[in-house]
Amino acid sequence: MPHRDVLVVDDDAATRVLLETLLCRAGLTVQTAGNGEEAVEALARWQVDAIIMDLFMPRMNGTDLLESFSRERQDLLSRVIVLSAAPEALLKDAREKYPIWCAMRKPADISELMENVLDCVVHDPAAPNRLQPQL
Repeated sequence: MPHRDVLVVDDDAATRVLLETLLCRAGLTVQTAGNGEEAVEALARWQVDAIIMDLFMPRMNGTDLLESFSRERQDLLSRVIVLSAAPEALLKDAREKYPIWCAMRKPADISELMENVLDCVVHDPAAPNRLQPQL
């Protein structure tokens, strides 16, 4: 399998470590960022196949990061998996406003999350019929 690169963006260190461990065990290369600003810096030097990101973060939150992608890096939006404890209404807004891969609510089912990540990195994110969990 070719390198499959994932960026995990979450201000909670325990969440970053857990996701990094799970994704590395699945054979993926992982980089982490603690907020949207760090994510922008990482993406300036690193190509990714998927981005797992929270919405609630300091400095630059997930909604601001999505808006930044919408203006400057539209190619990344279809690679975004939102993983957040945000209210369902906010997750729904993100799904409707941006062409993201999916939005999942924390705590997420690990199997479903991994299925979404692997599907995103293996398939063309712009492809129709992508897995979209019902929340």
